[in-house]
Amino acid sequence: MKLPNLVIYDSYLEPFATIITDRLQTAQNKENEILNGQSLSTFAQGHKWYGLHHENNKWLIRDWAPNATAIYLIGEFNNWQEVPEYELKSIGSGNWELILPNEKMTHNNLYAFSIHWEGGQGKRIPAWANRVVQDDHTKIFNAQVWAPEKEFKSLIYTPNVYLVNLDIDGTVYQSIIQDTQFHPVEEQLLHVDFLQTSDDKMVKVEIPVKTEGFAKGIRKGGKLKLNLRTLKVKALVKHLPDSININVDDLDLGQSYKVGALQRENLEFLNAKAVPVVTIMITRAARAAKVRKG
Repeated sequence: MKLPNLVIYDSYLEPFATIITDRLQTAQNKENEILNGQSLSTFAQGHKWYGLHHENNKWLIRDWAPNATAIYLIGEFNNWQEVPEYELKSIGSGNWELILPNEKMTHNNLYAFSIHWEGGQGKRIPAWANRVVQDDHTKIFNAQVWAPEKEFKSLIYTPNVYLVNLDIDGTVYQSIIQDTQFHPVEEQLLHVDFLQTSDDKMVKVEIPVKTEGFAKGIRKGGKLKLNLRTLKVKALVKHLPDSININVDDLDLGQSYKVGALQRENLEFLNAKAVPVVTIMITRAARAAKVRKG
């Protein structure tokens, strides 16, 4: 390695030139070893490939350990024991990988690696762990499974509205989900706002719309179009229905059922009254049949 500029332009460092150069060379060698031909910016994105991820209803964990001879995932889910089904497989270039069914781990589980190498074995935290916690009593650090979005799937990816009991420091609060925020690119759940409810407090929520019956217009070749899949309502929690059911038996071709026509006891609809909730569209076939009949 050539003499670095910080030594060339600083005479006070000249006596230490050899030491400085050796240290810089060591750092350069280590960087080359880690990057393995890729750019530094690509390496900085390593957490997207390495570490623990929950994808396609499975757990996937990867790590880089070029000198390991065996790696086991240990944690609360297997009583911190080396179990064959939790053994990572070498996939080349020092990389190790393990894919587990969804039920093998869960949110909040503590975990670590048990790594074997020539002449030894030890426990360490995965290098790309995105959450590490310390035990208050033993002071030992461990990685922690942190996938809260997984726990919210049944609440968020559904048109239904659920009452949620939040346990905060031993106190349970009845609430509903008021708002959610997602990552703009990865569509990952980032934030959930809850609204505390009570028996005498009015709430505003969106209730799913369900149609029932067989419209006249459909019998004539029309097509049902649901313009609003949910309706915003205001009511006491005890009066919130699971869904807004609309009977479409009497709807003919081109007719709509508008918000203003909805009447439900103890329920106030907040959408504009002129907005059609469901419409029977006139298809080409229906139009042609109408012309032939006329």
